[in-house]
Amino acid sequence: MKAFLFALMLVPVVSFAQADSKDRKIDPTEVKSDGKLVFVHAAKTKTQPAVRKEGDKRKLKDDEIYVGDVTFHIGGNDLKADSAIMYTNDGVLSMYNFSITNPVSFTFKGDNLIFTKETVKAVLQSGIKITTLNGDVVGTSDNMEIDFGYEIGKVIGGSITPPDPEKK
Repeated sequence: MKAFLFALMLVPVVSFAQADSKDRKIDPTEVKSDGKLVFVHAAKTKTQPAVRKEGDKRKLKDDEIYVGDVTFHIGGNDLKADSAIMYTNDGVLSMYNFSITNPVSFTFKGDNLIFTKETVKAVLQSGIKITTLNGDVVGTSDNMEIDFGYEIGKVIGGSITPPDPEKK
């Protein structure tokens, strides 16, 4: 009987804690992702022998080349490009003429993206343009770093130049 009464006393505490957690808003930039880069699509896929580095004695896997409407997915982000090369042995993906989109944040477009599987981070280089979901330009950059260890990639390096208000 005492155990039943004790359990009955906990019901309001448990139900209050559950209601409280449902009402809290979760910042999507703080939600960790699994960090897995998933290939989704390419118009054409082929392989090429990997280049052996000096002194490397291990058996190398072929590198993968993707051409035309290339799409990868990581966390809540879609990475798209005209072409890409997966350097399989190094765990590095290079994407060319890329865009990064996610459902609740910004869109990044640029010339070159280098993603490293080990760190789950990407370096964006050259001609980067950042826009809001409605298409308004936030700014430009020539070098940025994004951490994809979160559902919504976090900018962790680089600088953004705001658009010139005179050019509107």
